[in-house]
Amino acid sequence: ATDQVNETVTFSAVDVTDGNLPVPGNGTVTYSGGVNSACGLNTPPVAAAGFAITTYVTGVPSAPTLFYGNVNYGCPGASNPIFTSGGDALTVSYLNGAVYRVDSAGGSVTSANVLGTLGPTTGPLVYGKDRRLYAARSATAGNFGSGEIVELDPATAAVKRTVVTGLVCPAGLAIDPLSGDLFFDDDCTGGGSNNPAIFRVIDPANSDSARPTSVVVYATMATSPNAGMAFAPNGTLYVVSGYYGNPNAAVIQVSGTNAATVTQKALTGITSDFPISIGATNPDGSAKTLLVEPSGVLKEVPLANPAAAITIATTSPGIGTVGPDGCLYSARYDSIFRLAPASGGCTYAPTSPAPSISLALSSPAPAKGGTVTLTATLHNEGSGTGTPVFFNVLGSNAHVRVARTNGLASAATTYIGTSGGADSVVASATVNGASVISNRLNVAWGAGPDTSFVSLNSTPQGAVLNRPAVLTATLLDASEAPPAPVVGQRLDFTVGGVGCSGSTDSHGTAQCTVTPTAAGNQVLSVSFAGSAALTSASRSAAYYVGTGAQASPTVSITVSPTVVTAGTPATVTWSSANATDCVASGAWSGSRGTSGTASVVPDAVQSYAYVLTCSGAGGSATATATL
Repeated sequence: ATDQVNETVTFSAVDVTDGNLPVPGNGTVTYSGGVNSACGLNTPPVAAAGFAITTYVTGVPSAPTLFYGNVNYGCPGASNPIFTSGGDALTVSYLNGAVYRVDSAGGSVTSANVLGTLGPTTGPLVYGKDRRLYAARSATAGNFGSGEIVELDPATAAVKRTVVTGLVCPAGLAIDPLSGDLFFDDDCTGGGSNNPAIFRVIDPANSDSARPTSVVVYATMATSPNAGMAFAPNGTLYVVSGYYGNPNAAVIQVSGTNAATVTQKALTGITSDFPISIGATNPDGSAKTLLVEPSGVLKEVPLANPAAAITIATTSPGIGTVGPDGCLYSARYDSIFRLAPASGGCTYAPTSPAPSISLALSSPAPAKGGTVTLTATLHNEGSGTGTPVFFNVLGSNAHVRVARTNGLASAATTYIGTSGGADSVVASATVNGASVISNRLNVAWGAGPDTSFVSLNSTPQGAVLNRPAVLTATLLDASEAPPAPVVGQRLDFTVGGVGCSGSTDSHGTAQCTVTPTAAGNQVLSVSFAGSAALTSASRSAAYYVGTGAQASPTVSITVSPTVVTAGTPATVTWSSANATDCVASGAWSGSRGTSGTASVVPDAVQSYAYVLTCSGAGGSATATATL
């Protein structure tokens, strides 16, 4: 026996003549001196300029060759992974059918990672649209016509049921995102095994070996054998056709199941060796780019302009599948590699139709005092708009934010790097009763000014026409813990077109006096221009100027406590004089009594202004409490 991998192997034997009677004992052999890579290929894939390749998983059983079911399967090893809703990876060894589960950090697999073993020629796993787990075996017995598709238990990889049997070399297993049907092709050649058809397994969830599902020919390619297939989110199918002996096989675009008739189109200037995957997508779900590998060179090719293709890696890295973080995970013999832009921030469309969430940010290294925008995108979640997404920020600026998805299943939020240092961000959501967790992103805040904050809580928010009124505001350094008063800085006030300025004292408070020249509802504004050490800041509030002819209403409003964690309640308390009715605005709304209390529960990290305007015979007055 020849083994090109440095490993220890235990051999056993059976007496075939006597019905596979086991021969007592076994023999253990330690192989050494090889290149420690299956097939004798010790050259790892090479990243192109602007990209990086890291090892994600190692140790998956592989061998120089596998002859099974009367078919030579070349050099079998790890399959491209799929990812659970929690971010773990599932991969299967084509050599022996062992299914491995690896957490999001990857690593070397051992027997402890094995969920179950299905047998040789078990190809990549796929999640159905209904989150069922499927696998294809190219052959199960002594000929190439014994292939099958099975449903597996996601927890144990045990076969729950056989979906369909008697298939010829089923490969390229893919899920139609529109109907949820399974698609596969035939990747064998020679000996009568060639079949140029693309097959569709209708309603795979409601079939088993005793009640076979309907297997129909969806489309017939011009040549065979066919290889990898990939669906764009809008249902368009892409197929590599006639790959055997042709490292530049044609890529065929096939219309989706929502079309009135099935059409084919050979894509000019786009070829691949064996596999294919979707790269980036357009807002309507159509493919924007394809990931292909002509002659062992991995490329991202824009459909609109194939000549603008970008090389990602060389030395036959494999196409791989796209993980929930938008990066490419490619199996190569006994290992799986992660391919990503060197600058970080992968943006490919996740391959698995299981619900997942990906997280991206506007700038990985902003300056302190600046902002970053976090965008989380749900994939295959099917719940429409309005799904709450939680952004958990850990580190220097620890807090939790909440945003809801829009019509494109994306939710975005922006936060300020009040403190320097580093943050780590993860997004999560609940989809179909199950929690999905995004990739983790790091934010390294560079040097920059502290973040300032202006409060108007201490100033009266009403005055009498043509009478002097004192305006008050407080300036705080929010980067300090707790926020610290800022001394000796100028604050500029305006109300009704009249302005004044004041300098902050030891408590960070500045005052100045204005004489309002216009009656009615006005806006009180205060601004801080910023400095080398502090960012600029401003605040505005409603301000009522009465005529003084009748007793003017007065309003008092407070919120307690003034600082809460998102999702916990606070109490707003108010009272008024010389008023007959009150109306709430800002962070609350509706008619209110002239006095009372209300419980409020903010759901995001920000400032909330609870504004109350009370009116009477002498006019109206407005007060604001900020939470």
